[in-house]
Amino acid sequence: MTTKKIWVLPLLLLNFFLLASCSFSKLDGDWDAMEWKEEVEVQKINGAYMVPPSGTSLSFTCRNYSQYWFSDAKEDGQEIAPPWINHLDYGLIYGDYFRAEIHDNKLSIVFEPNEGAHARNTYITVTAGDIFHTFKFIQATSDPSIDPRPWH
Repeated sequence: MTTKKIWVLPLLLLNFFLLASCSFSKLDGDWDAMEWKEEVEVQKINGAYMVPPSGTSLSFTCRNYSQYWFSDAKEDGQEIAPPWINHLDYGLIYGDYFRAEIHDNKLSIVFEPNEGAHARNTYITVTAGDIFHTFKFIQATSDPSIDPRPWH
């Protein structure tokens, strides 16, 4: 009988810790997806925002996270890191033909005109720590003979 009593307390403690760890699942990276609202409606094809050849300014508001920052970006497959990657409060990332900034929960992106011979593909990823969201953009060229869908 005493052997059974010795094992009861550790089993009860183990059950308590298992139940407690399940109730804190948000601490393990189970975060809600970022919810974004476009300030101005933008055409989307297969999840990618279509940017006109003349360039444009786009704005998005994150509805459920008040603080986030840039993780990285890609411009036609070329990786781009934020300029101040060692600072948690950085809110700027740019490439050869785009510039993106974060102010509070608003993301603003400016695309330069595309007068080149190919469509441009841009990915911009933001994070709030354990949650990430990637925006995809395709900017057509002003040359009408070029297919604007070279998405990789």
